[in-house]
Amino acid sequence: MSSSVAADTFAMLASGTLSSSVSSLLTKISSHVKDISLSSVLQHLQKGFPQILDLSAAKSDMSEKKVPAPGSPLPKILGTPSKRSAAISSQRAELGEAEQDHLTNAMLASFFTLYKYPASPEVTAIKRALSTMDTLAFLTKASADSCSVFLLAQVIHLVLMDVIAIYTTKAATVSSENNHHNKLQLDTEYEAIERGIVSSLRSFSSKNNHDEIVIVLLNALLRLQLLTSNYLSAYRSILNYRVIVFSISHPQLIRFYFYSSLTVAIIGQHARALKLISNANQLFADYSPTMSMKTQLSVDLAAFTTLFKTLTCTDSSAPQSSANDCCEAMLCKVSFPDIYRVLLFKRMARIKTQLAYIAKIFKRISLSEVCRRINASEGEAKDYLISGAMEKAFNVRFDEDEDGNCIVTIIQRQEQLLSSKANFRTEALQLVDRLSFIRSSLTQQDVLLSRHDEKRDQDNNTETYLDMLDLMDAGFSDTD
Repeated sequence: MSSSVAADTFAMLASGTLSSSVSSLLTKISSHVKDISLSSVLQHLQKGFPQILDLSAAKSDMSEKKVPAPGSPLPKILGTPSKRSAAISSQRAELGEAEQDHLTNAMLASFFTLYKYPASPEVTAIKRALSTMDTLAFLTKASADSCSVFLLAQVIHLVLMDVIAIYTTKAATVSSENNHHNKLQLDTEYEAIERGIVSSLRSFSSKNNHDEIVIVLLNALLRLQLLTSNYLSAYRSILNYRVIVFSISHPQLIRFYFYSSLTVAIIGQHARALKLISNANQLFADYSPTMSMKTQLSVDLAAFTTLFKTLTCTDSSAPQSSANDCCEAMLCKVSFPDIYRVLLFKRMARIKTQLAYIAKIFKRISLSEVCRRINASEGEAKDYLISGAMEKAFNVRFDEDEDGNCIVTIIQRQEQLLSSKANFRTEALQLVDRLSFIRSSLTQQDVLLSRHDEKRDQDNNTETYLDMLDLMDAGFSDTD
């Protein structure tokens, strides 16, 4: 593709006068992003975000003091921050409605192009300035009527992936330190990111024809929660939001299937996890345009299978190094390397999945045997079992045998539901027997009303009362 064609594609996408699908235009931009002038991208961004002028100018000044970089494009593009910012603010106030819509399309196209641009100090500085929850709040408030919903979804996806990457990198650094203040600050930052995504989810869920944005936000939320080991929160996110599979893009649906499968596998729903993986496999097989994507999926499935077997391995004496090496070798090839890495090497994820697997095959097991299988102390094992019960993977009860050893009794949720249904049926039949006894007694004694002097009223009320008993009896049967 020549540079003029690439520039025309960007200009077409920015103007909003689309002659082809947005997806195909984005593919062209991603493939030949270097052919697009960075100056034109930044000019559109500067109109919508004057604050990046100051940040980029400061970055340029710092770089010039340290390492002279003559010919750098940013100093030429960026003027004096204060004057340019004031001029742009006054210019935006004078824009008409039609031109404001055009500006929104240009901003989204520039967002997408910037995040696809090759890494450089200048580009990285601007991306870091834009990768904040304030940017997500701004994109949430933007009118969907003035731009492509699909384009807006792609921009939100890129911004959130960068936000989450920045946070997880910081979390990895803080976790290796003993600074309690930094950890509290990290928790506060996590809550802010999660709260911002949920707020945008609620906003877009209330709008029509925004399913693509909803699935992008949900995938970002699941990714954040999985990478930070908030498995219960991830499971609640799956339950709280409904995904319309017919109106969203296949890549986002594939992401949702993978994130969901890993989440439900950790809390013990293995059959559902494998079904979700199967759905992802079938979706790729049916709609993947290239063989390379199918090959990538097969690698993903192999990595998931290996990861799944490793997580559910309950024999502490069995060598796991070969499985770990296999997963490590695949991490550079799979679509979700960070997710696989955090699940594979996070002790919490491994223990929770092992306990969920133990709950599938044992109804009663000694606590010492549980400790041996998960390689943990009795206190840790009890805490993890209670945590699994709180996450509704199973119900657990602790008893003692004749020798004083702690015995763990595990009840699956399905068994509990069947038991509750059986108890309800027993109580219902007992109620039917009671109603039948009352009806028989009333009929035999002929005592329905205290008004014995009015035989006619007594007969009428007898029929009415017996009809009511028949109606109540009809609600239960031995086949329920």
